[in-house]
Amino acid sequence: MHQPTFMYFPWLHPALVPSGLPVPCAVLDPGIAVQGYDVPRWRPQWPYTDDQIRRIIAEFLRQASEAARPADLAARMAAGAEDFYTDTALDIRSQLTGGAPVQDPEQGRLRQIQVLLALEFTREEAVVDLIAEQTRLAQARHQWKASLGVEADDLMSLEVPEVDVVRPAQELDWQQLLWAMDAVVPVQIPFMVADAAVATQWREAGVPWTMGEHGRFVCHLDDTVVRALGVAFRGSPSGRMVMMTQPECEAV
Repeated sequence: MHQPTFMYFPWLHPALVPSGLPVPCAVLDPGIAVQGYDVPRWRPQWPYTDDQIRRIIAEFLRQASEAARPADLAARMAAGAEDFYTDTALDIRSQLTGGAPVQDPEQGRLRQIQVLLALEFTREEAVVDLIAEQTRLAQARHQWKASLGVEADDLMSLEVPEVDVVRPAQELDWQQLLWAMDAVVPVQIPFMVADAAVATQWREAGVPWTMGEHGRFVCHLDDTVVRALGVAFRGSPSGRMVMMTQPECEAV
């Protein structure tokens, strides 16, 4: 697709994007195709194809499962995630253990970012599956109560375990996505935040907001905002506009 007017932040999976966002607002595509969603997805010129990035992520997860301790995996990745540069397990493993360096620094940087975002997308897929399972459990719970023929006022008295609600902002770590998305999304495209829990986290961090011309709270992703959020940032923030659709912000 053409460059969107807004880029949704922070989630990458279309199923986690709320309805009613400004059009055209897209989610960032880390190079992994998904079907069955109407949300537009914008894909940069990634170095890896869909098949390549899926194999890389599968290899990474396999090695993670084999590592006895987190430090073991960290040691294998000492060369950095930017050294994932082929789609074969042998070469990926060689890079994880300190193989030949990438010659083009910019391509190495894009590889690193794509792998990071693809890993996050994989985590989001798991959350989407959990939410779908919750929905099925909640429906089954309701149908079970209804099948008993109990009056509606008495339904709450039945001892049935409640279904815990999975919230992406609690299950996923969006902080590490900030620098990666800022690095690949063109600076003229504002980030749009519509997740109330994420908006609350930005407000509680003391991010300075002003009322923008669109009637929404806005800030600019600069050093002040990065320090307020307390996130690790590689390089310098772009200064792009960030817009909130939630009332959890306070203008200062």
